[in-house]
Amino acid sequence: MSKPIIITSFFLALFFVLPGQSLAKVTGQCANCHTMHNSQNGSDLSGEPNGILLTSSCVGCHSSNTSSTTYSLGGCTVPVVNYTGGEPTDHLAGGNFYWVADGGGNDDTKGHNVLGIAGQDENITATEGAPGNPYDCAGSCHKTLAVEQTAGELVSHLGSGCQGCHLNVKHHADDSATVVGSTGGYYRFLSGHFSGENHGVEGIEDSDWQATKEVDDHNEYLGWSGDKGFQAGFYNNGNTMTAYCCGCHGN
Repeated sequence: MSKPIIITSFFLALFFVLPGQSLAKVTGQCANCHTMHNSQNGSDLSGEPNGILLTSSCVGCHSSNTSSTTYSLGGCTVPVVNYTGGEPTDHLAGGNFYWVADGGGNDDTKGHNVLGIAGQDENITATEGAPGNPYDCAGSCHKTLAVEQTAGELVSHLGSGCQGCHLNVKHHADDSATVVGSTGGYYRFLSGHFSGENHGVEGIEDSDWQATKEVDDHNEYLGWSGDKGFQAGFYNNGNTMTAYCCGCHGN
């Protein structure tokens, strides 16, 4: 295919896709998040090509030194999970990586060690893996989230760091439904893989990710109550947060 046809096809795809996403969570100019050639105003943004033509990584977009909860990007509100401006005065429901981040709190007991935020946990080695980990997968996210995945199918099927947990990222999905399920990428994009494929956490995402919170203003998601033993995943506990966490902490 000649270059002009490729370029035309690309913009035709944008033309047909974007209008149908008027209710998408992410709104505004495409250039807020994407760049055709990883260059903006003659300046190379990172030196390396980025997946899905993104201008930054998950960590880059969801970090801020001006706000510890949310910030505005071209009219779109972005939740902050990694505050780099000092100790946060407030945080969202999922907490903040500041306290575990290299250059931040540097306390491995305060959260998951994630690639691009914190190095390997000094208390739990990659060999030991997650506490309660029922699996022995080479190079797996069950072992650590602080390194790049290199083990065969894991590289293409999953991801590294943030995407070791947030597997089904759909920023353009319509999340206006009461309960976010498979069409929206599941609650906070938390879904299963391999034996847990086509399953994920069903829930209701608060409109500001719980930056404000009251009795009737908070996140909600399915849970499972009871005792479970080995490998208590989606196939035993349904589309619950319990099942998701048990994917790495099943014992």
